[in-house]
Amino acid sequence: MKFIREILTPFLLILLTGIVVYDHVLEWGGPGTPPSPDARVDGRKLGRGYAAALADTYADAWDAGATALEQGKSVAAAQKTLVETWKRARASVFGTQVAPAMARVLPEGHEPGDPAVRAAVVKLWKDFARGLRGK
Repeated sequence: MKFIREILTPFLLILLTGIVVYDHVLEWGGPGTPPSPDARVDGRKLGRGYAAALADTYADAWDAGATALEQGKSVAAAQKTLVETWKRARASVFGTQVAPAMARVLPEGHEPGDPAVRAAVVKLWKDFARGLRGK
């Protein structure tokens, strides 16, 4: 019992303090850490690729609407098919092509805790918009 009270308890308190300092104060490797150079993403290229994929998915949605009309469905039902197909495909393409690349700069669900990270996210978003415009 003396061992637990005099040696083990202080050791565990010191260990716990070290963990708390490492995790909450230093934030090494945490969400506020600036991205490493290899985490940089070419936002313009990403935007241009997404724009092309969006055009393809939009065309696919119109094809799905046309198919619904060919099958004798009403225009309203065909438009509903077009909209649902477009929403689903657009979200799928974003999730597979864009989100993983953006997460290399700022992981999904995190806030930029550091000015350098915030600046990297701003640059990525602006470059992505330029790429969507074909610039």
